[in-house]
Amino acid sequence: MSPMFPQCPQQDSSVSPVSLTGHRGDPGSLLGTRGVPLGVGDTQGAIGDLTMAPRAWAGSGRGGDVTSSCSPPTATPHSRVFPECPQSVSLPPASPRSVPGVSPAAMEPREVLERLVAVVATLGELAATVAGPDGDVLLAVSPGSLHAALGTFICHLRDTLHHRGVTYLGQALATLGATPGATWAHVTAEASTWRDSVAALGDSWAQLTEEATKLCDACGDRTTTEATAKATATRLAGDLQDKDTRWWIAEDNLVATAWQLPVALTEDKVDSVLAKHEARMAAAADEVMAAAKAREEAVVASSQAGAANRRGQRAEVALGPLKSLVAKCDRARAFPKELQRRLGDIEAALEGTREASADVPEALKAAVAETERLWDASARLATCHLLGTLGDIRRLLSSCPGGPCGPRGRVVAERCQKAIEDIPRLLRGQ
Repeated sequence: MSPMFPQCPQQDSSVSPVSLTGHRGDPGSLLGTRGVPLGVGDTQGAIGDLTMAPRAWAGSGRGGDVTSSCSPPTATPHSRVFPECPQSVSLPPASPRSVPGVSPAAMEPREVLERLVAVVATLGELAATVAGPDGDVLLAVSPGSLHAALGTFICHLRDTLHHRGVTYLGQALATLGATPGATWAHVTAEASTWRDSVAALGDSWAQLTEEATKLCDACGDRTTTEATAKATATRLAGDLQDKDTRWWIAEDNLVATAWQLPVALTEDKVDSVLAKHEARMAAAADEVMAAAKAREEAVVASSQAGAANRRGQRAEVALGPLKSLVAKCDRARAFPKELQRRLGDIEAALEGTREASADVPEALKAAVAETERLWDASARLATCHLLGTLGDIRRLLSSCPGGPCGPRGRVVAERCQKAIEDIPRLLRGQ
């Protein structure tokens, strides 16, 4: 039975463009205050003022005049559907990965339950690492951010942990022969129902492991993407200092050319002298415009490189805890596999007992009782400890960053430690 995952809200962010401003005025004030860059538009205006200065000077002799921007779902007994999760993690299919199988040998009940706690504890460490708006990681796939994806993962984990904790196989065995109408058919039906519930639980843990793997892959892809974006932007930026120097030199040349006023010895040579001067001004202006454009593009590219570097660092920080979460989810699959192993032995024993005698061996009753205690203890572990801790993790994710050792991170770690310490009591049925 495969879980169905609803849709989750998207989050997005963008890098604000760099705004460049400058000064406009007469040749003496064109340079303005050193260190305050001129934009291309402002450079065009300043060049226009300077270019028209000789024409105004020459025209004055002739009488001319020139002017110039999910609330947590309610668990159901056998359903692996998550109705109240706002959105799903619609991530691309992950490439198959080999994972170590669980040994068919029996596992200690305490160790099995500790693996469930380890998943919640690792999720808490991850949430503490990426907590706050500055810790979120943009993803190239829906729902668009790591925070939104983790919110959905918490919903799915909550539903998986909150399975039905009551079984009736032991009760059916106890009433067999002592209660009129109780038959082996009732016993095998209860065993079959329990087996189906365990199989559905195993499917949910497999789905959680796959979901964590896809999140890890998406975060790794983001790290690669941002590294490429940083390299590209850095290459486009080039040597920003060199381009800044070229821009200042071009402006100095333009100002110097503007002050080299043309002098005509005779009136018939005025037009020729002005034409040559204007040609020199046009060439100097073109040089300023080219230098200003190159400098502005370099500033924008440099800003983009810095933004890509910061995004890549956030993805890199999240990648380690995500890999750990994948490993812990895979190890937690030992819980349904251990239950399946025990139920397989119980059903084989039931089949042999039914054929041999109507009496139920005490060893079989003890095996069923021990397996029911494990099943019940896991449900009580969730309701007494883990579900509340998941609520703390959800709040931790949206809080101010503090790391695993911050106040909220310590609360999650302490609750998980208390859950581990309480496992022996839960297994005793107390």
